[in-house]
Amino acid sequence: MSGVSKSTVSRVINGRPGPSMRTVRKVNSVVERIGYTPAPIDQRRGLRKSVGASMRYRQVALVMVDQGYFIYPELFVHLIAGIGTALADHGLSLIVANHPHRLPSTVRRGMIDGMLLAGSYPSQDLLDALPDVPAVWLTSYLSPHHTHVMLGNEAAGQIAAEYLHRNTHGLLAHVTFEKQYLALARRNHAFVLTLRDVGRKLVELSTGNTVHLQMADLSQVTRALVPVADRIAELGSTLAGLFCPCDRFTAALYPLLIQRGVRPMRDFPIISCGNQTCYLAGLDPQPISIDLAGEVVGRRAVEQLISNISTASHSRGESLALGAELVLPVPSMRTPAEADQPAMDVELPATLPRIT
Repeated sequence: MSGVSKSTVSRVINGRPGPSMRTVRKVNSVVERIGYTPAPIDQRRGLRKSVGASMRYRQVALVMVDQGYFIYPELFVHLIAGIGTALADHGLSLIVANHPHRLPSTVRRGMIDGMLLAGSYPSQDLLDALPDVPAVWLTSYLSPHHTHVMLGNEAAGQIAAEYLHRNTHGLLAHVTFEKQYLALARRNHAFVLTLRDVGRKLVELSTGNTVHLQMADLSQVTRALVPVADRIAELGSTLAGLFCPCDRFTAALYPLLIQRGVRPMRDFPIISCGNQTCYLAGLDPQPISIDLAGEVVGRRAVEQLISNISTASHSRGESLALGAELVLPVPSMRTPAEADQPAMDVELPATLPRIT
């Protein structure tokens, strides 16, 4: 029913590496449609049955080391879904510590078998407070003491670069943010390296460091993107394509471009990143986006953590970055006449400041 081999289905259901993100989604979709519930992990034929024996508390903690994930609601929901499904397969419970300064007593006292750590900027106080149990990081923050299972940030940048190189001719641009914004920096770095290798001309559009954008509100994000929009308008018809490595910022950039007479996705293609419909659904035409497969990352992180717990290993310093997938936009529902209207006739939401 899924169009793949039995061995591939087995790898997906048992959380083993190998299948692509597209294959994982296809198999999971069929599993949900037919209502199939896999047996508990320790009852499946051919699988190691020592997992349960290595668990004392049968509990895993997801520790949010900062609030960064909360601005990516859909990505975070998919990540939690993958974590929850994989833990349920193992008969394990999840404890969520959603504030770095208020760890549950169960976590502080080490009454867990392992931890999943998510976020970008852990404080030293938090690191010192964490129990000494196997852990897997779900972040671009690289700890030398733990395993990492990360989103495909480098893959996203490479995919964006390859698409624009194949489908455009001329100058390409990318939007950059604070250097400590590690995930976005990795996406941009891969984008730049890929295009430099093929000799494409690039221009960097920087928001500077005037505000910490990770938890900024809409008005702050909009103000930070004003110089980016101004520069895009100056480039005019010389700009052949744009990479903005975060859907949240792409959504804030659209009205600024429209206000300056620039028509996103009509004057040049825009590739965003995250595939979060909560940010992209209101954009017309929607940009191309890149799916980071949060659910696949969550599942794989749990399987890696289970492996570390089973072997009593912290697997220090190992990292696994998963892939990403290009998602073409849904065709616009506007009529040809509407699409040809001057861009300056479009009204901006009242919450966005008009630039004079």
